[in-house]
Amino acid sequence: MTAHRLIRIAFACVCVAGMTMAAACDDAPPSPVGPTPPVAAAPTAPAPAPAQPVAATFHVSGTVTNEEGQPIPDNLVVLNHFEHFDDRGQPMSLATITKVRTDGAGRYAVDIAAIPDLFRRPWLPQIIGDGYAKADTAEYSNDFQFVTSTGSTVVRNFRLNRILNPGVGDSASVTFLPDDGVCTWDDSYTTLCRYMRVTVPGEGILTVSAVPLSADTTPISFVVLETDDRLPWHGGAGTMNYPVKTGVEFLIALNMRAGFSQARPYTLTTSFHADHK
Repeated sequence: MTAHRLIRIAFACVCVAGMTMAAACDDAPPSPVGPTPPVAAAPTAPAPAPAQPVAATFHVSGTVTNEEGQPIPDNLVVLNHFEHFDDRGQPMSLATITKVRTDGAGRYAVDIAAIPDLFRRPWLPQIIGDGYAKADTAEYSNDFQFVTSTGSTVVRNFRLNRILNPGVGDSASVTFLPDDGVCTWDDSYTTLCRYMRVTVPGEGILTVSAVPLSADTTPISFVVLETDDRLPWHGGAGTMNYPVKTGVEFLIALNMRAGFSQARPYTLTTSFHADHK
């Protein structure tokens, strides 16, 4: 066999081997493909914080009178109102306090800055703050009121009611009005208060009852505020029976749930049962 023929045979074998390897490669399974990595979502912009109400200027005026409607000159009026929010979006913990005195006709007037409608009470419109007329003598009680507004001009009158002072065994009359002062000892500020003082002659049980004089028989509830050695004592509704000590004077709050629209008159009676030990 010539050398030329051997070369041709060798070349043919190489070609066959190359074709066989190519075919084997074509028959191999495809390389596995991994899962497509997730595409990171674009960050969502935070929702804008709700706009905070801002303080507005209100012109507050009114009169201070007694139960008979007589004006009380040179009487102190104190208004509490919020002007700012803190870093947490809450009203500043300390209210702005504005003080003004009535003139000779019992009138006062002052401009205040207040954030409106911070406090909600179901029987009142928009509240811009609270305030009270201070009683200058022990004969009267302070008149605490919410200051409400439907515009920039506000009228807030105050009425100082006498503190009832019946003797033990005596009776007294009291009439609750829809605009009587709010009870400051009640954290919910949803009750109206009138007040009475009673001095007992000895140790025993003091009983106070309230009898309604109108078709509305809603009972008065009692809270003893100034006691000898204990915290305010809740005496129930209609009648209270309170254990007392000798010669102690008690300040009793007569309470009525706010929200009524008609006057509610009552007769109060007191009695004392000595403790004979």
